[in-house]
Amino acid sequence: MTDLLTPHGAHREAWRCLQCWDAPCTAACPVHVPIPEFIARLRGADPQGAEELVRSANPLISTCGEICPDEQYCARACVLRGVEGPIRVRELHRFVTETAHAPWPTWTASRSKRVAVVGGGPAGIACARELAALGYAVDVYERDTAAGGIVRHNLAVDRFAVDRLDRDLSALHGAPIAWHLGQAAGSLREILAAHAAAFYAPGTHEDILLGIPDEEGLVTSGMAFLREWRDGIGKDLTGKEVVVIGGGNVSLDVTLTAVHAGAARVVLVYRRGPREMPVWRRELEEAATRGVAIEYYARPIALLVEAGRIRGVQCRRTRLVDQGARRPVPEDMPGFDFVLPAEEVIRAVGSSPARDEDVDLRWGSKATLPVSERMETAAPSLFAGGDLVSREGTVVAAASHGLRAARAIHHMLTEAAR
Repeated sequence: MTDLLTPHGAHREAWRCLQCWDAPCTAACPVHVPIPEFIARLRGADPQGAEELVRSANPLISTCGEICPDEQYCARACVLRGVEGPIRVRELHRFVTETAHAPWPTWTASRSKRVAVVGGGPAGIACARELAALGYAVDVYERDTAAGGIVRHNLAVDRFAVDRLDRDLSALHGAPIAWHLGQAAGSLREILAAHAAAFYAPGTHEDILLGIPDEEGLVTSGMAFLREWRDGIGKDLTGKEVVVIGGGNVSLDVTLTAVHAGAARVVLVYRRGPREMPVWRRELEEAATRGVAIEYYARPIALLVEAGRIRGVQCRRTRLVDQGARRPVPEDMPGFDFVLPAEEVIRAVGSSPARDEDVDLRWGSKATLPVSERMETAAPSLFAGGDLVSREGTVVAAASHGLRAARAIHHMLTEAAR
């Protein structure tokens, strides 16, 4: 977690902003926070106004103030990036949310239509908030006993304080949102029959397997590992050699949590190279400073097991081959095998959605659900978002899906009433 800016530091940082008329930072932000206007209010000694402006654009401002990967959004677009460094927008967001204490807005259900939201993660939270602000009564169905999804349950224990998420959720207490927590939503057909429209964002919960012998029962799920630590029942890894398989941000969270759990040595195995690794640079740098080793251009091909326990992982070197895909494809290099000692192997290569076949969503062979720019699915009145439709995997990107879907639902329902 980053340190909070001091009032003097926030003031100085705000005055570095050039107030660009075309606001490339806003254009780069998935939820299009009006960054120059927000910073102008901060400059004008109106921190409450600054917070209200940002929260109106981003229902998860407190969460994003801590973990938004600004390096791939606003910071990358800032015109000062190559001069004296980009404006620290994320940290300014965090400053106003923790110091301004603007009053929470209240909304009433001024419309007769009810809308369902399936999934209480970032996409669902954002959609529910926007629908409530537009005057709709909303039913949110979340299978866990608390909303938040991956943000609450599957981030490294020392990377994110869950009270940031709870602060964002507390802003919705005055909204016409019924939270159905700890219960299944029922089938999509039933949901659509009981509501004017629905937003489907259940996340992805089924582990993608490595495809190696003896994997099931011996290799630990990265998502389950993180959740156990979040829930205070994490496995003690004191003195153990741990190998993590993966290459995304979840795998880095797993490695950092393994270090936190007392592992003597943590090695991350990734089948591509550092340039292809889809992670936030600052998280990668933190992993390196905490002793995590990375074996690039390698993949596991077998477990070494003695008396039912893992003793090592046999890996094979890979090389990248351009096959016209979005990025080079890793190819095995037979004869270039090596063994990593391991007492614990944790899988973090991704997850896939559980498909609801009750409604024809035209999944096809894709791993993600196809939707339009308005987040419409193939089923009438059903919209979708979050990790279900995109592998971008950031809170702010998921929130943008929810906001976009809410506005599309509003447009659909108001047009139908004419």
